[in-house]
Formats: sequence, C-alpha cells, structure tokens
Amino acid sequence: MSAHSSKAENQRGLTSAAAETQDAGRVLERALQLRIRDPACGSGSFLIRAFEEVCEHCQQWLTDDLRSSRGNEALTNSQRGTRNAESNVSLLTSAATDEVKPPPPAWLKQRRDWCWVEQNAVHLTTKAKRRILRETIHGVGFDAQAVEVTQLSLYLKMLEGENRFTLARERDRFGSDEALLPSLENNITCGNSLIASDFSMMPEDLVRVHAFDGPVQFPAIMKAGGFDAVVGNPPYIRIQGFPPDQVDYFVRNYRAATGNYDVYVNFVERGLSLLGPKGCLGMILPNKFFRTDYGLGLRSRLSEAKAVARIVDFGAEQIFEATTYTCLLFLSGEKTKTFDLATSKADAKALEAAIFESRPAEALGAAPWTLAEERETRLLAKVNSVSKRLLDLPVDMSRGSSSGDDEIYVVEANGHGLEAGAVRIPLFASDFGRCFLEPSTKWRIVFPYAIEEGFSRLMSSSELQRKFPKVFTHLQRHSAKLRQRKQFKEWFGYSAPRNLELHDRAQIAVPLLANKPVFAFIPKKARGSRCPMASGGFTITFDSRCPLKPEFVLGLLNSKLLFWCLRQVSNVFRGGWITCTKQYFGELPIFSLDLSKPADRARHNRLVGLVDKLLALVPKLRAATVAGGTVEGMIPAKLMTHLVRDVINPERILG
Repeated sequence: MSAHSSKAENQRGLTSAAAETQDAGRVLERALQLRIRDPACGSGSFLIRAFEEVCEHCQQWLTDDLRSSRGNEALTNSQRGTRNAESNVSLLTSAATDEVKPPPPAWLKQRRDWCWVEQNAVHLTTKAKRRILRETIHGVGFDAQAVEVTQLSLYLKMLEGENRFTLARERDRFGSDEALLPSLENNITCGNSLIASDFSMMPEDLVRVHAFDGPVQFPAIMKAGGFDAVVGNPPYIRIQGFPPDQVDYFVRNYRAATGNYDVYVNFVERGLSLLGPKGCLGMILPNKFFRTDYGLGLRSRLSEAKAVARIVDFGAEQIFEATTYTCLLFLSGEKTKTFDLATSKADAKALEAAIFESRPAEALGAAPWTLAEERETRLLAKVNSVSKRLLDLPVDMSRGSSSGDDEIYVVEANGHGLEAGAVRIPLFASDFGRCFLEPSTKWRIVFPYAIEEGFSRLMSSSELQRKFPKVFTHLQRHSAKLRQRKQFKEWFGYSAPRNLELHDRAQIAVPLLANKPVFAFIPKKARGSRCPMASGGFTITFDSRCPLKPEFVLGLLNSKLLFWCLRQVSNVFRGGWITCTKQYFGELPIFSLDLSKPADRARHNRLVGLVDKLLALVPKLRAATVAGGTVEGMIPAKLMTHLVRDVINPERILG
C-alpha cells in the first residue's frame, strides 16, 4: 500500500469516527427530547418506571457504543500494524491475560458528561440522570401529598446506586455549581387533569376542583405538538361520586362522558389529546368500556380517530387485589390502519409470550367491540345475518325491583303473620335452573302494590292500612328506618319498583349473572305471585305482535350456541360468569323464521313441542339423582343442544 493511499485511509477513518461521535451526540440528545406524562400520577409508580426506562436506554446505548469504539480502535491499530491479530479476539478484555481493558481515552472524553466506566461497566453520571429527570418526566396528581411522594421517589431513584465516593467524584469532575437534586415543581404538579380554568369564573371554584391548564403548565411541550408518551393507571370512579357541577363540565368537554360512565374514560380521551403526532399512549384500565353502554362515547372517539394501536385483554384475569377486569390500551397520535390484539393471563411470562393478531382499524367502531378471534367473529356475523335481535321480536326486558331494605320487606315464609294478598315470593339469583325456576320456600316479600288492568300502582297509606292492616303495622313499625333510604316515593314503597305490571305478564326469567344457560320459563300459574328482585335479574315479556312462542325462544336461549354468542358480547368475570343485563342479553340473535312457510312453521312447532315435553319432565328430573348430583343438572343441557340442532338447520349459518 502506498503512503498516499494509507494517508487517505486514515483520513477516512478519522472522518468516520468524527461522524460517529456526532451521531452519538444526536442519539443521546434525542433521548433528552422525550416528553413523558402521567395525567393521574398518584404516588408516581409509572413515572418512576418511565425514568428507569430512559436511563436504561441511554446506559445500554453507551455500553454498545463503548463496545463499538473498542472494535474500531482494534481495527485502526491493526491497519496500522501496531497490534497483532490476537489482540482483536475480545473487544472487552485482553485475549492473552483476560484482563479488563480500559476504555479508549478519546471515548471517555467524548462521553464525559454522560457516564463513567468501572470494572468494564458503564454507569450514568448523576448529571446525566438529573438532565433525564428534569427534561423527560412530567406528571399531574390531584393529591398534594401524593405529588410530594412522587417527587421524593424520583429523587431516590435518581440517586440509586450512588454513594459518597461516587458523588465526590462527580463534584471533582463537574464542580458544585449545580444543585444535586433538580427542582421538579414544574414537572410534577398538583392539579386536576380533567378540569381546566374554563370550569368557572370564580377563583374559589377553581381552587376547589384543582383546575389545571396543561398549555399553561407545559407551554413549550404543547406548542411543539404534545407529549411523546402518556402513561398511567387512571382512577376508576363512577360518576355518581362527583358533584353535579363537575359532572356537567365533563359532559360539555368530553365525548367519552356518556351514560353512567366511569371517569377513567375521560382520562383516556384527555391522554389522547396530549399526544404529539408521533406519540403513544399506554394505560392499564378496565375493559368494560369495550362493551358497556357508557363506553359508547370513548369507543366513538377512538374509532373515529383510528387511534387504537394495540390491546392486551386480560379478560377475567385479575391484575389488582380488587375485583377489576382490566386491559392494556395503547393509542397512537397518528391514524393507524391496523391494530394488534392479544389476550393474556395476568403474569409477566404470559404477557411476554402473548401472540398478537393484526386487525383492521375499521373493525373498531362505536358499537360494542367484539374482540373474538377472526374465525369466531365470522361465525358471529353469520349467526346475526340470519337472525333478529331478541328485543326486536318484539319483547320487553325488565330489571327486578329494589326494596331499599330487604331486612324489613323480606320476611320468613312460615310464621310472618301478614296478609297473603300483600306478600309475594321473591326471585333471587339462586332460584334459577335451566328452563325452570325453583324459588326458595323460606322467604316472602311485602308487596304494597296493586296491579290493575295492566298497570301497577303503589297503594295509598289509607288503602294499605284498610285492606292489609298487619302489613301496614309491620311497615309502620320500621317507618323511621324506611324514611332514611336515599330513594322512595312514599315511605312504605320500594326504593325502585321497576315494571311491576310487565313482571306479572312475563314468560321468561333471566338471572343477572350466569356461568351456563339457566334461563327459566315462568308458568302461567306462577305469574302474578312472584316479585323479581334487582339482584336476581330480569324478566322477558313477549309483545302480542311477536309471532314466536316463548317456548321456542326459551329453547334457543338455553342452547350452547346462544350462550357462546352472549359470551362474545358481554362482560366475562372470574369463574366464567357472564353479565346478562339488557344491553347484552337483548342483543342476542334469535333465528328469523317466516311462519307463513310450512318448513319454518314446522321447525318452530317442533321445538315448542319438545320444550313443552322437557318442561313437563322437570319435576321428575329434579326428583331423580345420580352419583355426584341430580339428573336435572345434566340432561337438560344435552337435550336442549340436540333439540336446537335438530330444529335449526346448521347449514343456514355455516353453509
């Protein structure tokens, strides 16, 4: 090689090294340009971990850069002929002695502000950690004491691994002009992320709600477009816990504030508004908004923005000690074409092994989100395409009543001494079997209502006293306690008497929760003598315009197929229990039949006849026993599945 070419090669090496140094500086500076926020930081758990992540990223990059610099140094020396091939065996240690090699002096000089190296390990300087903390981490908390805890916790995390010797070395290197701990009063602030200063013109109101103006508190960040990352675990609080003026403010300012919502939906909407164009939001929160009525506003907001980037649904798995069903929700500051979906158990190993499935962004809309696998989604769509909603048959689905104090209204069946005309049999959750009801014979409930010509009314005090004096005396004895209830029309009436006239005509009873199909027929002789309770569930009353018989619908409801459909659209709780509320159960697909067609009419009548026979067998089945339980507990499930399969042609769905 000529001297000229050797000189050119060295020049290119120096130029390359200079470019790498410049690139390295840009990488580290970009890390300092990250802007991370927790809008409900609490005691700072998420911010502490975010700070750790940024520090670990910088430390890992510096470690990789050190390895790279040793490789470049070895390569340069080899080219110059000053080192033999054996010296290149290891970039970290000497091949001959296995001793730790010192970092290249030039590299240490370039990274002086960022790190120091000891025992071949890269350590961030407190100066670097101080800059990372001050520049990248931001949070807002409602509680002033929690904000102080967050600040203190971040200080402790910044000083983790430091001692008097490392701090002394730091002072020798950089001097003592800058305070060891950075001020965080502008980073971690006390305020209400959901309420700004437009809440009220009165200063005392703004103080009361801890009004917080993000653009004022973080002007440079918001002017630059927003935060790069929004993280956290927002509070789960039902809106009933807020004062009316705050509720009104939420409704005016948040699309997510619909129905009987939980305030975490507002935090998601606020978090999305804080993101920059390339930003990402990641929160752990309840998954109920996927399907509930109150999730409509948030689902609409996220689907219109095509903001959903990833969802990890924990289903009925528990993350926290409290019974809360959660998910990980990741949003993007720019529109997405697809999103990733996975389900996982609530542990780190399962989460790391989770398999994600890509879905089109259009799969998410304002309607409840059905996050089933693609094959199951297609099956559900096919079932719906040949069916009609249960509520559209038409039928009425009515929630049971709440007395407001069952200790007073519910009495023992034997020996209560009250007039029979003003007591009924209460229906509780434990009274349901597949296709039939088995109310407890132990209890009765005082029923101070009259059902006349299809309408219900609360008896007047004088009427109740005249017709049922013992019942009136019983209630009057507890009148002081009854008047303490939060809700009632008259002191002796229920807190929430719901659709009593519909319950009296209802043909089917539905439990509030179910882990298998246990939807029951209400025989004619029992109608007008029962009182469904709110904790028990609902009743279904068929409109006179409905061409289908209740027995036909009952057979479908108790089939495995429709219970599977319910599982896809409803909330699933621990143990496989499913919510059977109107918003889910009322959406169940009932196969459309044209009874003017002989074939459809024959299918309908055949299932009705088979269900009638099954109901007639129930007393005998309940009396029979087998090892491990009752025949009643096993046969109806198998019978119902075969009956429905025999009557409803599967090719109509799957063909």
